[in-house]
Amino acid sequence: MASSRKHIVIAPFYGFGCLLPAMELGRKLANSSCRVTIIVSSATNKNGFEQKVLPLNGANFLDNIVFQMPSTTSNSATLLMDASRASSPAMAKQLRFMENVTTNRREIGDCLQTLIKEEGVDAVISECLWGGDIVELATRQSVPAYYFCSTSMADLLIIGAITPETVRSDPMNGSLFTELPPRGKSLERVPFMFQEVFLSAQRGLQFVKGIVINSVREVDSELVPLLEFYPLFKHIPLWFVGPLLAGDDDLPSEIAVAQAGSVNANANKQLLVLGWAPQTTILAHPAVAVFVSHCGWNSTLEAMTYGVPVVTWPFTSDQQRNAQLLADLGMAIPLPDVSNHDDSRVVYSRELVNAVNTVAGWTGAKSYWEAAGKWKAIVESARRPGGSSYQESLDFLASIFL
Repeated sequence: MASSRKHIVIAPFYGFGCLLPAMELGRKLANSSCRVTIIVSSATNKNGFEQKVLPLNGANFLDNIVFQMPSTTSNSATLLMDASRASSPAMAKQLRFMENVTTNRREIGDCLQTLIKEEGVDAVISECLWGGDIVELATRQSVPAYYFCSTSMADLLIIGAITPETVRSDPMNGSLFTELPPRGKSLERVPFMFQEVFLSAQRGLQFVKGIVINSVREVDSELVPLLEFYPLFKHIPLWFVGPLLAGDDDLPSEIAVAQAGSVNANANKQLLVLGWAPQTTILAHPAVAVFVSHCGWNSTLEAMTYGVPVVTWPFTSDQQRNAQLLADLGMAIPLPDVSNHDDSRVVYSRELVNAVNTVAGWTGAKSYWEAAGKWKAIVESARRPGGSSYQESLDFLASIFL
């Protein structure tokens, strides 16, 4: 007898920063009486998915969700995007990225086709970075499709602003992730590796019933009106359901105890280097004074959720933009002159010490702590019954069950 529960398929992007919130979204759907399948691409599995990611969510998580590993039939050596022929290391990196996207997108599409045919699927939630192919496939099979934006909604502005005429730049142009597109204007330049990704995502907008965003509406309040300047987004519902934090509220106790033991055993040391640590548990601890962060989107949300001021140290892609957001919110200070893709920049200990002392309020005003506390209260309010994220999560679920 077929199950009466809705079968939801989630296709997260292969980076762990995208996968973790997708898994948390899957957990919430499973807790709402849905049957959830998460398609894990071969690139994700090669990066250590089973060893690094699954333990974050505990045994109970696995009881409710099926992880589908697509069969790999593509031969990357036959692809036109051959990284071995790249003219520079930067171009080789971009070609490898495009190769991963192309190969894994095909794998996910084949896997989804099989699931629709053999098991039946009631809705598909695809990371917008996979582009339009997956949501188009679902829609043409009469399966409702949604985009999932695991990162800041600023990426949606890029999807709206890119055009086929946007000039491809090489090497990678970090400004794509540091400067928002001019209001209602098209992008002038885009890194080679992202042009096809964002153009494909733009094409997929015609097939989606809505976009699920891993953020809080109050955090992105200044960005939401900017989407109105891009007609493709008109009449597409946006549901802010974040923050979707891995391990939030239900971190396996044995992991927390093991890490606590490590800390106790090294109580007299000033620096701990751990292979892995439960970041949400650490940030929630009242002894934490400062968070030195690369400013991935998950870490950015975690800093706001737990009200911890930040010293920002971004390295690549959207991290620079996220760092600027935290600074604009008044809860962070950047390390000076740290920019995307600048491997030559040396950060000296005195710079880090000065930044930490300033943010912690040990050498002056407590303004960074006060701002962090303000945003903690805003996020807490959004997650409570009646709050924006709580209500928009219910609205999204209602669209699934219609």
